[in-house]
Amino acid sequence: MSDLEALYLILAAIYLIQCIIWVPEDSICFRRKLGGAWRVSTGWLHIGAWGLRGVLAGPLPPLDGLVVCDRVPFAVSPLGVLPSPRTSLRSAGGAIATANFLNFAEMEKVHTRGKEVFSGSKPLFKVPTAGMAQHAAEMLEKLRGNKEAKRAAAIEAEFARTLDSEAIRVRLDDWRGRTALLRWHCNVLFVYLFVLVPFVIMIRGLEATWIWLLGLLLAQMAVISWLFRRAHRALFPEDKEARWTATLTILLSPPVAIRANDIVLRDLGSLFHPLAVAQVLCSEKFFLAMASRTLRELRFPLPSAILPGTPEHVAEAWDREARYRAVERFVAATGAQPQELLAPPAREPQCLSYCPRCWNQYRFAEGTCPDCGGIEVQRFEDAPTPPTP
Repeated sequence: MSDLEALYLILAAIYLIQCIIWVPEDSICFRRKLGGAWRVSTGWLHIGAWGLRGVLAGPLPPLDGLVVCDRVPFAVSPLGVLPSPRTSLRSAGGAIATANFLNFAEMEKVHTRGKEVFSGSKPLFKVPTAGMAQHAAEMLEKLRGNKEAKRAAAIEAEFARTLDSEAIRVRLDDWRGRTALLRWHCNVLFVYLFVLVPFVIMIRGLEATWIWLLGLLLAQMAVISWLFRRAHRALFPEDKEARWTATLTILLSPPVAIRANDIVLRDLGSLFHPLAVAQVLCSEKFFLAMASRTLRELRFPLPSAILPGTPEHVAEAWDREARYRAVERFVAATGAQPQELLAPPAREPQCLSYCPRCWNQYRFAEGTCPDCGGIEVQRFEDAPTPPTP
């Protein structure tokens, strides 16, 4: 193998690494499959210590990326906000309690520093994008200024906004229009770097062509960086730090320049509920399956580690119930029947019960689901009566 061939193998390996998009473990990623259908992609690389997983975007033209919906890292109620409701502390007596609930009456001015949200000088939580942080800060600041009686309606209006599928369609159309040239140049650069350049070198040799090939490569990277910056600034005006970092990286790295559209596409759904994104991108069958799972997870939550009766527990329960009502109304507005989506699954032979959350089925009639933290199973109506011992 020649040095040039080895160099191209290294370049191809770097490009494949660049096709892996790292997202938080609890994020939902939509990826376009062959044939144009969008599905949720779970990823295959997991780094548990960092809470990340790697999802492979399509490495070959048309170079489709991912639309990522990140989990909201707080629960909110008319009384206050509970950052990271899954985070808990064990007390001396062995019970579980949280220590980070913040009442709106005690909250100072809410602001952001990059991707972090603060109440005064106190850090509340960190989110994946600066735009998501800015939106959360504006919402909490607005709630802080409202009277408690008006906060419930404002919170429910925000939950309904995240399920506005028409707004998602408008945003996707805006992305398509603003990135049409960017996507075209990214695909051209892929063909140029991995097809045309090796062909020209094979026919004419590297010594006679390298200066022209390098000049064209740098020109394409410069155009892509300019198109990227223009599109990103229009779609994510508040994310200045990430934009400048990405622009400089695109100027310096051909593999990053080829995947420039991935950076723009990734966060288009960051301010929306994944179910609404699925309703726009995915098939009706997939949407209904996802709607059923979403309703079940909200209707039958995992047993909470937070002490009952505490402000933390009240905030978490209020947030979940309000989100359930919002999702239920959204699903009904699409023409589906929420109660039908919550109906038991088709019973498998010899099974007597099922978990109402995950739909796993069991051969015992009474007990708890081991996969859902001890949720009580429900008996099938048509299950045979087990013999008396």
